[in-house]
This record gives sequence, C-alpha cells and structure tokens, in this order.
Amino acid sequence: MKVIHDADVIRKKFFSNPATAKRFPGMVLNIDYGDFEHVEASPAYDNYMLYADIVNQYHLQKNHLGTLLQPSFLSVRYITSGSQYVRCKDKIFLAEPGDLMLIPPQCSYSYATGPEGHCFQQSITMKGTLLNSILAHLGFAKDFCIHLENPEFYFEIHQRLKELLKYGKADECEKNSSLCFFLLQRIANLSDTLRPPELLIQAQHYIEQNLGENLSLKVLAEHLHKCPSTLNKLFKKHLNFSVYQYIISRRMECALRMLRRKEHSIKYIASVIGYSSLSNFSTEFKKYYKCTPRDYALREMNLMS
Repeated sequence: MKVIHDADVIRKKFFSNPATAKRFPGMVLNIDYGDFEHVEASPAYDNYMLYADIVNQYHLQKNHLGTLLQPSFLSVRYITSGSQYVRCKDKIFLAEPGDLMLIPPQCSYSYATGPEGHCFQQSITMKGTLLNSILAHLGFAKDFCIHLENPEFYFEIHQRLKELLKYGKADECEKNSSLCFFLLQRIANLSDTLRPPELLIQAQHYIEQNLGENLSLKVLAEHLHKCPSTLNKLFKKHLNFSVYQYIISRRMECALRMLRRKEHSIKYIASVIGYSSLSNFSTEFKKYYKCTPRDYALREMNLMS
C-alpha cells in the first residue's frame, strides 16, 4: 500500500476539505459499480458480541467515489485486481492487489477508483457489542493495512460468511462470530507490528486472572514494579485505553458472556467480576451497553423464545 502525496490526485479524486462531505453523511457520492454481490445479517444478530453484518464483492468502475463519516462498523477490504485510492485521516493511500485494509469504527474515510480505472474488491463489515474491545485487544485501534502473500484463508472466510448470511438462521450466530474472530486474529498474527510488548502481555494476564479482586492502576503498577504513568502510556499506545478503561471493558465483556449463558444470577455475576454493590454494577453496565443487566437478560430470553 503506497502513500500518495500527489496534490493533483488529491484535488481531482477527493474533496479539498473533508468537512464538505457532511452534506452526504455515510452515503456513496457517485455510484459506479459492476458485478455487485451483497448479503446482510438478519435482525437475529442484533446485540450480538461480534458478527459480520455485510459481506459483498464488486467492481468499482472509473468514476466511483464514496465516503463514510464515522461509520459504526469495522470495514475489512481486500483488493483482488485494479487499485483503489483511500483517504483516511488526511492521508491518501493507493491500495493495490493483495492489500488488505482494516478501517475501524468511527474512522471517517473516502475511497475512489485507482489509476487503472477499475478495482475489484471483496469486503466484510463487522459489528457487535464487543467489537471495539476486541479490536483494541488485538491491536487494531487504528487503521491498518497488510499485504497478503497467501490470501486463500481470507477468500474462504469471506465465502463462508456470505453463505451463513444468505442461508443461515438465528442458530448460525455463533459460527459467524467465530469466523470473524478467527479472521481478525489471523490477520493480527501475520503482522510483527501488532505483537504487544511483554510488559503489556503480563499486565493483561494479571488483570484477566484478578477481575474479581480490587483492581486499579496502583495495584497493577505495584504488582509489576512499574511506574503507574508508564503503564497508562503503554495501554494508551497499544490498546487506545487507559488501564482503568481496560479493566472496565474486560469486566463488562465477562459480564455479558455470563449473562448470555443464563447460568448465574446478576448478583453472582457482579461479585465474580469485582463489584460488591449490585447497584454500581448495573450503573456501569448501563453506561457500557445502554441497558441494565436485567433488561439485557430479559431481551435474551425473548430472543430465544
């Protein structure tokens, strides 16, 4: 993937000021598609932890130009042939065959056909209540690109997800989620730049083993014999979370998993993840998921029935 500095390309292909795109929030500005295939997830996937929401493939023709402002999903885009200009955070890249891009939620971007005048692309958009936490955990807090020497695994997952969305039922949600997580993990494993430092791994392991205890930045720093500010900077740099935010995210993810299993009371779940007060747990859960644990449990029961 090449960084483009050519002012003529920027002027001709994209807005001179990204703010002007606000007239068209989240919309394609100039549709010029070919060979378009598109499948979407059913409502059964709503409020699921991680899932492929849309799987598609298409040719971008010569005059195509699109923009998305602060999308709520992760965009995974693989270029099979041709090329594509991508404008993201005031930088312009040229994505070529073999390039796989990940553009995280809330990251505005525009894309246009490259100099060849066409681009064949296979895309997966992912959503989910735990999407942001999973991306942070794997190191995908920022936009990312990698060149795939052997893309067969991506083609296989793309095809399997497409079939699940096209023919699947509500009980296929777990397969969808597993395939998405496997894909993200596989991509992370291919990149040396995403491997976290040993200190971060130790910190994450300690947090994971002590979610039910009195966890804090001070406690973690004392255990690892490190300065609190050093740990906070480390978490911010690699996970885009402070230590406090990361602890909360892991507790909330654990709570959500336990609620979905329907094996324990809400009071028990609160105690297991470190909340002595049920009220404090409910307040934190509502901040994170926009509903109380009780409301979430009831909604899950209604979905099952």
